[in-house]
Amino acid sequence: MYKPIWRVLFGSIVIASVLAILDLSHLATDKGFSLFQPKWLILSIFIAFIGIFSGAVLSLTWTKSFEKLEKFYNSFLSQGEKIKGLFVLFFIVTLFALPYFALNPYLGDLFGSRLWIKVLLFLLLTFFGASFLRVARKPSKNNSKKVSWIECILLAALAQLLTYQLVMVGLYVTNYPFALGWTRDSRYYYASLFFSETLYGQNLPRPILHPSLHFILSLPFLLGKMPLWVHRAWSVILTLGLSWAVSVTLFKKHRKNTLTIFCIIWAFLFLVQGSVYAHLLVPTLIILLFVSLENKKRAWVAIIIASAWAGVSRINWFPVPAMLAALIYFLEPRSEGFSPYLIKAKGFLRYFTLPAAWFFTGTLSAFLSQAVYIQLSGNGARDEFFTSLASDLLWYRLLPNATYAPGILWGAISLSLPLIILVFYASKKWDVLQKLGIFSILFILFVGGLVVSVKIGGGADLHNMDAYFVSILLVGATALSREFEQDSPREDLRGVWLFSASLILAWFILRGQGSFGYDKVATTAQLNALQAQSTHVAEAGDEVLFISQRHLLAVGLIEDIPLIPEYEKDVLMEMVMSKNGAYMGKFYKDLHDQRFGLIVIDPQKDSLLDEKRSFGAENNIWTLKVTRPLWCYYEQEDLIGGIELYVPRTEPLDCD
Repeated sequence: MYKPIWRVLFGSIVIASVLAILDLSHLATDKGFSLFQPKWLILSIFIAFIGIFSGAVLSLTWTKSFEKLEKFYNSFLSQGEKIKGLFVLFFIVTLFALPYFALNPYLGDLFGSRLWIKVLLFLLLTFFGASFLRVARKPSKNNSKKVSWIECILLAALAQLLTYQLVMVGLYVTNYPFALGWTRDSRYYYASLFFSETLYGQNLPRPILHPSLHFILSLPFLLGKMPLWVHRAWSVILTLGLSWAVSVTLFKKHRKNTLTIFCIIWAFLFLVQGSVYAHLLVPTLIILLFVSLENKKRAWVAIIIASAWAGVSRINWFPVPAMLAALIYFLEPRSEGFSPYLIKAKGFLRYFTLPAAWFFTGTLSAFLSQAVYIQLSGNGARDEFFTSLASDLLWYRLLPNATYAPGILWGAISLSLPLIILVFYASKKWDVLQKLGIFSILFILFVGGLVVSVKIGGGADLHNMDAYFVSILLVGATALSREFEQDSPREDLRGVWLFSASLILAWFILRGQGSFGYDKVATTAQLNALQAQSTHVAEAGDEVLFISQRHLLAVGLIEDIPLIPEYEKDVLMEMVMSKNGAYMGKFYKDLHDQRFGLIVIDPQKDSLLDEKRSFGAENNIWTLKVTRPLWCYYEQEDLIGGIELYVPRTEPLDCD
């Protein structure tokens, strides 16, 4: 009964063992040691033994001997029934083994970037974790329910991935004052603009980029200047909480059982790996909660509200709420009175009239809400809201590349492959008009996501495929509900599908690395030095421009420095990439006039890279359009940690 899932598990262990040995070989080359040294030779032999043993067990699954082996193993596990509590503890240990392995200073540094070693460890922990669960949930006088191997394996795998994901995401919630990455902490500055009069004593324009995201991130500012870790925690809670809410809503109509809970966990991890931003989950949730054909008036209201939110979110999301609503419409079983193959004009128009009306109304609502926001935001130049339409497209990032190793195309297909298979399986029961509607939407959103992803500045992950991911998840969740709830054999098939899908998720989740900890004494000294330098310049009556690290002003880590709202690095980079001549002309004039007494910025390098290197195109355009003009009129005075401080040159260089 459980042979398919055993085949998937042991087959995966065989593959992972071979690739883990290759990982060890690459590690030896990188670190300069020989695999024939005793400890590495023993590890290699051990991994090879695991692969050979798993291959032998895999081959037995096609024979009657496997049933005897499974019976023997169940009998062996039954010996631990008297100490079930201990096996529960063992299971909990398996959940935290992977995070410990990745974050341990020695093991993490050695194996943290070795994906297949981590995958092999994950698979082994899944097997042992499932075995521990099998013992812990054996039928007893108080609990007569027998837990299947499928449930044990799924719980062991998904609980591991969930724990690993949460631990890695939780590393971001730290009070380390300086920016973690290029964009993430800049968001707190843009969020603070909604409270600019209170925080800065100025009525500043509202954000140009992702207004709705920065609005929901601004809520902690209702309490004043909170510690930086509070803002970071709030951003994590928003993303994880909304991802969980969407996942639960997708499966709210499913039969309540263990497999449904597993599906919710898988959907949650899928959304997190798809990097779907919190502000885009808001309109998704509105559509899923309130759109149904039973109440069309409510559906209209939901589509208009969700589309209006999308209008102040991101331009490629303008039609998405209406398209999600259309998917719900197309996924509804067709009435018997309507011929499934009626392609005549009258029948075609009748079927597509409502989703078409939703589409045009929703898109119009998005454009109107954007227009209203532009007028109210205080930003004078409308073209600054449409920079993404003028940026270069780097098509090579569709395929494997240095910026994103799998490539956007293969990454998106791989992550959604289980859902693609499920959708095509379910489509056998759809009529031709349903297929036309559903596949057209999925195709449009898939291609649209690819185009947005290759825009310069993007392509480092899959977040621009968000509309496609949400849509195919909606279709897949509906298919799971209808295709696998009728009888027991198909229920088991859903378990096998879900475990296979979890293995693909594991490949994406375990690719990530994490680290924690910093020298608090040294960091505090750096922060104090930055405060002192900034204060000295400000007290002399000169302006201090924070191109980078502006969140320090927003959360009060740098105090009593008047805010200069122009030229924050995110918007500056966006204007550089979109070739916004008016914006950049003002920037160059301010540099030429040496308007600022001090400029705080990330380390600058005068190096042009091969465009195919990681973020090579972005590095080059920044170097040409920002670094070199900066160096014409400013020179580095100090380096504080990873921050450079520039002051006006006594004699500007001749850069004309």
